[in-house]
Order: sequence, then structure tokens, then C-alpha cells
Amino acid sequence: MLEMKNRDVDTWLELSENMWLDASSHLIVIQLDRIAMTLEIEEFLEFYDRINDAKNTMFDHPGYVIGSTVVDGIEKNILIPRPDEDDYV
Repeated sequence: MLEMKNRDVDTWLELSENMWLDASSHLIVIQLDRIAMTLEIEEFLEFYDRINDAKNTMFDHPGYVIGSTVVDGIEKNILIPRPDEDDYV
């Protein structure tokens, strides 16, 4: 987990799993596996819009299908490559 050193704990707000807002510096920190990214608050919505656009494009892409899986008892959507028709013969 990302360590938030030298910061006042009261200024950190957990926005979601692996995403925090530092209210004192107006920064959003996103951690994905071993990668952490810091965005200024003004950049966050643009980043979100780009990620959301990419997600929607992938959902509409004919080479991929939406599936589901259960992680820690919670059902989640996943995106997987569309299997070849030959895989089912």
C-alpha cells in the first residue's frame, strides 16, 4: 500500500480503493499495483474523461466481450478478448 509520509493524516480522504485526495495540496493519488500516479485536482476530471472514453470504446470494440468474475465475494465486470468461433467447435 502507498505510504503517505510527512503529511497530516487529517488532510487525506480515501475516495475509493487505492485512490486518495490530499485536501491540503489538492492532489489526487491513484495506485494501481506497483504504480502510483499523482494528479492535480484540475487534471483529474480530464484524466477521468479520457479513461471513461477508452473504457466505452473497448466495450464497443468487436474484438472484446464483457464477462464477469467474483472477487472477494463481489461480482465485477471484466473485459476479455472475444474467443474465436473455432474454440467452441
